[in-house]
Amino acid sequence: MIMIAGHELTQDQNGELVVILYVKTERTEFAQEHMEPHNQQSETVDQAVHHYIRERLPHIRAKAAKVVLGSMIIASIPLLGGQAAGAATPTLAEGMEGHGVTYLQRHLDYLGYFDYHTATGTFGNYTEEAVRQFQREYGLTPTGVADPVTRTAIERAVIKKNMIRDAYNYTGVPYVWGGETPSGFDCSGFIHYMLQKHGIDSERTTSRELYKMGIPVGRQGLQVGDLVFFGLTEPGEVSHVGFYVGDGKFISATNSKGIWVYDLDNSYWGPKYLGARRIY
Repeated sequence: MIMIAGHELTQDQNGELVVILYVKTERTEFAQEHMEPHNQQSETVDQAVHHYIRERLPHIRAKAAKVVLGSMIIASIPLLGGQAAGAATPTLAEGMEGHGVTYLQRHLDYLGYFDYHTATGTFGNYTEEAVRQFQREYGLTPTGVADPVTRTAIERAVIKKNMIRDAYNYTGVPYVWGGETPSGFDCSGFIHYMLQKHGIDSERTTSRELYKMGIPVGRQGLQVGDLVFFGLTEPGEVSHVGFYVGDGKFISATNSKGIWVYDLDNSYWGPKYLGARRIY
């Protein structure tokens, strides 16, 4: 049985209203079942979401509902409606309590910043320090306050971590020039496919064009999901792209091995590294 324990209103990167719904269940296989969009059980999730919103949030005009189990977004359901006037992502700070704080703590734990033994739903010293550490590593002002900018960055970091974990499932898929499907990828096609699969808007383009997007990231500031770029044909000219996966490694589609993980500093890739960008 699916039980929605509570909700929170937030905004996506385009400023449109999104409802976060927190799910309670005793079934450990629940998340796995609902990862498949055509699974018969997913209709139950859809029905539960719409029922909850009809009963509890009848005047809310939201673009989508995100269903959260633990620290994972297990479903994203489109809704009729648009941005609600005056809606905004609430700032969370020391002394505050509620589902929003629990959601924040679980995300910070998933990302490796929250070292308390459980999510308490109370914003205390541990949460403040976890937020501050995240802000430092992502180039944000380290206030320890989870303002809308910080909360958006945290949510995006969770999505990118899920995406990179999923990217490993494609290891060994062959290289195909122009490819952008699991039957074969080229380097930019793999980037496009993974971004789209995980709900990040992306146009199909080249590594050279991707290098013009987002914000530059220094080598010491690399985070999981950042794009890393290389010049393989002409010195100083971008011709290859991959995802940074952490620990000095990246995953990419290459002629020799298809989708594979490499060290940034190995004898081949190291001299060809040109920089990194954060596009989400």
